[in-house]
Amino acid sequence: MSQRVRFSSWITRVLAAFPLPEQRFPRAIFWALLGVGIVLRMGGLDWGVSHTVSHSSPVHDEVHALYALQIPWQEYWTTYSDYEIIQGIFIYRLFSRPLVALTQVLGINAGQNQIVEYVIPRLLVSVFGILGLVAIYLLGRALGGTRAGLFTLALLVFLPGHWGYSQLIKSEVPLATFLTLLLLAGFRIIERGGWKAAAAGGLLTGAAFAFKSSALPFTAILLLAHLCAWIWRKPRWKSALRNLAISLATSVVVFLLLFPYPYMGFARWWGIQTTLPNNTPQFPPPTVATLRATWNAFTRPNKMFLTVVAGPALRWVFPVMAAAFIGSTLLALRAGLGARHLLVLASAFLMFWSLSFFPAYSDRYLIPFIPFVVLFPSLIAAAAVPGMRIPQAVRWAATVFGGVMVAATASITLAQFPSFAVGADVREQVATYLRDTMSEGEAVGDFEPGTRHGLPLDRSRLQIAPLLRKWQGNATTVYRATSVRYLVAQQEPDNYDPDLRQLVYDPNVRAEFTRLLEQYRVHRVFGREPVLFGRPLPRKIWNPVYVLYERVTPEARKGENTLPASWSTEGELFADPHAPFDLTRSRLFRTRRTWANAELADRLLEARLDLSGIERRWKNGEEIGGTVALVLLFDDATIRPDLPSNLSEVTFLTKDAWWGIAVALHPREVRGTGALTFAFDFRPDGAIDVYSGPGTDRIARSIGTKSFKTVRVGIAVLPSAPSSAVMHLADLTLREHDH
Repeated sequence: MSQRVRFSSWITRVLAAFPLPEQRFPRAIFWALLGVGIVLRMGGLDWGVSHTVSHSSPVHDEVHALYALQIPWQEYWTTYSDYEIIQGIFIYRLFSRPLVALTQVLGINAGQNQIVEYVIPRLLVSVFGILGLVAIYLLGRALGGTRAGLFTLALLVFLPGHWGYSQLIKSEVPLATFLTLLLLAGFRIIERGGWKAAAAGGLLTGAAFAFKSSALPFTAILLLAHLCAWIWRKPRWKSALRNLAISLATSVVVFLLLFPYPYMGFARWWGIQTTLPNNTPQFPPPTVATLRATWNAFTRPNKMFLTVVAGPALRWVFPVMAAAFIGSTLLALRAGLGARHLLVLASAFLMFWSLSFFPAYSDRYLIPFIPFVVLFPSLIAAAAVPGMRIPQAVRWAATVFGGVMVAATASITLAQFPSFAVGADVREQVATYLRDTMSEGEAVGDFEPGTRHGLPLDRSRLQIAPLLRKWQGNATTVYRATSVRYLVAQQEPDNYDPDLRQLVYDPNVRAEFTRLLEQYRVHRVFGREPVLFGRPLPRKIWNPVYVLYERVTPEARKGENTLPASWSTEGELFADPHAPFDLTRSRLFRTRRTWANAELADRLLEARLDLSGIERRWKNGEEIGGTVALVLLFDDATIRPDLPSNLSEVTFLTKDAWWGIAVALHPREVRGTGALTFAFDFRPDGAIDVYSGPGTDRIARSIGTKSFKTVRVGIAVLPSAPSSAVMHLADLTLREHDH
């Protein structure tokens, strides 16, 4: 009983220490806003995850994250990928894997779908999103009093980008929360000092950097807080250096605890570091030209990222509010009260400059900057200018301005959130309609099968005909379609997907897409366009609209023939195409025959491997792993493909002398089908489309172009450890493909 009393007393002290509004009405507003914010950040945790079949989230990075999270711990230490070292995957694992195991014990997660697998790591982000609401209130209150805190809280509660990304396996919302808390810790460092404040700043910096490498500016913000403390409080130099050392040491320790890759295997970790040119940040000088280019990168017509994340109202007023905050900071400094304002302003500059370190690929890159987007207008709405007496009329005008900003942002949420939290995934609606409409075995054209926008079709009844992109240099994307009855594509313009958005702004792409759709008519539209005051809003990924097109021109001819399949390996002849491929050692099986380029033109080469024997041994608990790949050996190449034997995902490899589509030998790749399918589609325009998938599925993996005269086909088998298990070539065909 005494322990219960002590715990209750501790909770009471914590709540008493929290600076809630003193008056009853503002306090009620605080709790109401926080309650709405919690609903908005937890109401769509299962969004985009199919309830009927095992299908991935439409969000690109979530697929990679979940794949990494599902790797067993005993494999994880040696199979982590480059994706994991720039994301907080280890933190997600620490949080999610015990809870997922608990759901399996309780029978909640029966393995029929991936809802639980997605919801639990999303829940971690949601918790950070809710914590961010409390933190932003405290930040606004610390700078401008209760009114500023409530305005800041209200804007963040209804901010579309914040509540949306709080329910996805993305690290930007936790970064925004860490940044807000770091600023609060910075205030404490400046004004009071002490080892607790220094340690708190270091903890937040280290944890943020472990979540995502783009938290690099947080270190500069922490150092800036210590510099401001030196200028304002003028502590003894030993005390200042001690606090700085505590901050840096704490950040390093916390970072290494939550990011163990360097000491899990330094050679592997460092090797990945040296092969990440696309993820290596650039550091352009913080000139006016750089800052203007950064602003344009996130606000230009084909990348309305700031509008999408914050809404049109905040997007247009933010530059004015930032200028007003700069002015209020100068006034505060003049009055000797501007230490907090200076830290916030300098931090905003650093964070905005950091947006130029990486290409502006996604609107989510703006999320860590969002605290400033809501803070600056809120301080103006609260008429919070230190050291100045504001006339009552100006205060009322500022309050009206703040109310309009909150109402406008809330209206956007009211238009967007229902489709996020209520109703079935739009992809499922399309799939259900096609299932009930199309004949068995019929194919539907899908722009991105197997990816975040692919349809969860019943592959036992319907087929997928991929519509692939071909990059010619860096300028043109050409869409090609097979002769199918139906095509499905996300509606544009203002589509979330940057690839599809090119259809609107690239005249070459637009022309290709228009020619394609001349053969089709709109059959039906699925999903709801978010509309505000009669005008469509820029659509987020959680407001997808799919258009089903129906073909109006005749279909093309179909044909198929069998590819001679005699195999040779190291002098042995396998005249039987169903010869076994054993896993006793790494081997490359090649066709004896060589085919000319012209013989493969406009044909689909497909190989299907029977893994039923291996799958039975997996079910018996045997650990059989490695890599299997279908390879193209160009111009009589004789080299042995250098494939990794411990792949963690499907990989398309392109070398000068050969190409290969490699798949990990793992139950998650076979998915209970007992087979793997590989395919290369040799297009008339010279492109080669690459597919692989479980069972009879052909999931689009990549596309490329290759000049060659002749080619041999091979199957590479690379076991991670010797095994007596075998697989068989069930089918190898070369068929004419419909275009």
